[in-house]
Amino acid sequence: MPSLKKIVGDNLRQARRSRGWTLERLAGESGLSVETVSRIERGQTSPALDTVELLAAVFSVPPQNLFGLADCADPASRRGKALYRLHHTLARASDSQVDLVASLADVVARKGEAR
Repeated sequence: MPSLKKIVGDNLRQARRSRGWTLERLAGESGLSVETVSRIERGQTSPALDTVELLAAVFSVPPQNLFGLADCADPASRRGKALYRLHHTLARASDSQVDLVASLADVVARKGEAR
């Protein structure tokens, strides 16, 4: 499993490149040095949460996007609450229980695709 530094760095690089921005442009927009942005993107440093929030604001995305959680539902929505409850329940479950729930979720997802 990749480290959190690597996940944040990869997602930052993807956000920057998808906008056609250079390291220099992102550094200028964020007020960070080019070296700092480069080190974050390469997973060589862990950015402070304030820095993650700053970079997310530069791209006008929620900070969780930089942690690879862009697909998460709004925590205030019915779906978001259910996913939150499921996550916390599974965090307490055994490995075999998690595997069982994952298999069940695969079956449910396939059934939904067949409709």
